[in-house]
Amino acid sequence: MSDERKRLFIGAGIGHLHSIILAFAFFLPLFYLNSLGLTLVVYATLFVVGDVFAFALKPFVGYLTDKYGEGLLLTATSAVFFISLFLIGQTTSLGVLATLRVANAVSGSIMFILVIIYGLRMVNSNPDYKVGLFNAIKNGGWIVGLTLFLYFFNIKGLGLSAAFYSILILGIVWTAFTFSYTRKFDFRPKISLKPSLSYLKRIPLFMSIKTLDLAMFTAFVIFFIPLATGELGLPRTIITIVVIVELIAFVGSNYVVGRFSNKSRRKYLIPIGILGHLLAGLTMILATDLVHYFMVGILIGIAGGFVDVWLFSRISESVKIEEKGKFLGTVGWSWDLGTIMGGLFPVGLILIGINQFVALLLIPGFMALSYLTARIRNSEL
Repeated sequence: MSDERKRLFIGAGIGHLHSIILAFAFFLPLFYLNSLGLTLVVYATLFVVGDVFAFALKPFVGYLTDKYGEGLLLTATSAVFFISLFLIGQTTSLGVLATLRVANAVSGSIMFILVIIYGLRMVNSNPDYKVGLFNAIKNGGWIVGLTLFLYFFNIKGLGLSAAFYSILILGIVWTAFTFSYTRKFDFRPKISLKPSLSYLKRIPLFMSIKTLDLAMFTAFVIFFIPLATGELGLPRTIITIVVIVELIAFVGSNYVVGRFSNKSRRKYLIPIGILGHLLAGLTMILATDLVHYFMVGILIGIAGGFVDVWLFSRISESVKIEEKGKFLGTVGWSWDLGTIMGGLFPVGLILIGINQFVALLLIPGFMALSYLTARIRNSEL
């Protein structure tokens, strides 16, 4: 097996375990903060506060991987990530919660991009299928994590406290696996790289598309939970199943799109993704029944698969192996901006008296504008 395939599958395996814990990291704080009776503004602010700090670190971390490899950084950030997540469930102090959210969001955000750098660094030629497969395996951990969350802590009723304690076990296993395997196939740069900002001119389109794609997912999930538990009176079991179905659609979309996409067909992926998000937003605004919320989740998930295969295939094909760390690290700003926008943009609408879910119509509109502007400048898109 080539080094490319080894790193692809090891990275996908680490990412799968990471996604299991990330599922807990995303939804445990949401349910926990919601259980504390916080206002929507405080609730959303606590959820996104750490991404502001993670934003500044990603290009620097990416550059370090180009210079020294990914192994030690992967192991260190995994430990910080699961420990801070566990501690969130042990306090009700807003100050301590904010501090732990920063530590958890920063380490989780950096870990997320490190896994992508590790898995996709060597991928270069004919990347679409490899990218789709990598994303499907890695993000499949979300489905496993949420299914475990649903079974043990919603159906069996073990409670949020038990869920936080389970993080300790999952985190230890995950960190040990990461340490054991990444050091075997770590990246060893053959040339000395000097810091350069010249690559930033290639970043804006990638960042804008992925930021808006993630904002759709974040806005739907964050604000669907208070709506579902409050006005709709849905149990946490049903809420979790809605999100699991969304993730199944996302994982399946990555795999299927990766199989049929290639360099010539790739230009259709973003328009299809934008259409999926627009339909999701329209469905959410007009929703009157539970099945409509399932449709919203499915549409957002499918659209996300089209966006991811396009994004990582173009990067894999066009960026040098020795520079993928800083490039992907900077594109990783999208994950922080997407969470921030998805959390705070609907809050802004609430403050001016507009339904927060109007954001799900406006966000794909911004995505279409960004893509059309870039398309006019570059016909190859």
